[in-house]
Amino acid sequence: MIDRELTREYRLEWFKNIMQAAGLIAGLVVAIVFLLVAAGLVRGGHGIAGSFIATVDLTALVSVFIYGVKQNQPAIAPAPQQD
Repeated sequence: MIDRELTREYRLEWFKNIMQAAGLIAGLVVAIVFLLVAAGLVRGGHGIAGSFIATVDLTALVSVFIYGVKQNQPAIAPAPQQD
């Protein structure tokens, strides 16, 4: 019974890690595609549109990473009050 539970927990943890890695890879692919589109627009003479897309893409990436870092930080327990 214990072995079965440990195997189940191991599989759930493994699946969670795979899904996190897949999310990071998908985010990287989307970011690269948007940056390539922005670079193509700038090269094609659409500097304002390309700059706007590049700026939005970079801002979104930075905000996602900052949000992710804040979510992974442990909560700080309040100090015990003395009577």
